[in-house]
Amino acid sequence: MTLLPCPFCGNDLNKQDDLDTIYLAFRFRDEPLYQIVSQEHYGGCSATILGYSKEECVELWNTRN
Repeated sequence: MTLLPCPFCGNDLNKQDDLDTIYLAFRFRDEPLYQIVSQEHYGGCSATILGYSKEECVELWNTRN
């Protein structure tokens, strides 16, 4: 899955470790919530987005502005 750069800081999330980029954040009402983070230790700004699947997170990340 290819991610667009962070719209806030321009960080290229595709250069981050996959385990630090898209991961299971927690469960909400027995539903998994995944998270994408523009990690600071990769030059990011900690921008984040949540979704009910990895695919949904990528779609939401790539359409935000």
